[in-house]
Amino acid sequence: MGASVASDSVHLTQTLAILDEQAARGRAISWIGVFGGLLMATAIQIPERRPPGHWAASAALLIIALVSAAVLFSSRGRAGVDSQKVFRLGLVTTTGVLVVIYYTGPFSPGALALFMGIYYFGLGDSRRHGLTILSMCVVGYAALGFAATARLLPVGESLLPLAESSPLVHAVSTVVVTTFLGLTYWLARTSRAASLEKTWLDAQ
Repeated sequence: MGASVASDSVHLTQTLAILDEQAARGRAISWIGVFGGLLMATAIQIPERRPPGHWAASAALLIIALVSAAVLFSSRGRAGVDSQKVFRLGLVTTTGVLVVIYYTGPFSPGALALFMGIYYFGLGDSRRHGLTILSMCVVGYAALGFAATARLLPVGESLLPLAESSPLVHAVSTVVVTTFLGLTYWLARTSRAASLEKTWLDAQ
């Protein structure tokens, strides 16, 4: 009886520690959304040229910052941020980043923000959340990349145009980026599984 109670107590402690970790990570990613959104919204106002999608990208970045701030405000006084709120923030942010990628160009550094989102949710405890964000990133980026390859998007008019490169280069770039998006998720899930296994083994 005593051993069982002790074991349950240890497992409860480990579970609470994991929840605390996720909550702290949620607060951190929300602050990144606030500052990153405001910083990028300001940065894209600097160039004099206004490619198609400028105001949509500006609005998307401000929305990301505002939603991130709302998540933080609604979680004030707590140790961290609720995972469901962070997931909804992830949906908004992923959509906003894809809008920004349309504006800057599919083959610009804008795609780097997708890697951060995939890695964050890949490290989470909800596989559904991780796969949803991964699917949005991969499908959204692939659609933009192949649309640019087929000249369905005004690539030459984007903020960072690569109009001189060939469609083959565009296609290869799209495949490489989407492949690494998937590998980033796999890396995060593998790391998370190893961390959880170590945590539970230490509790034995």
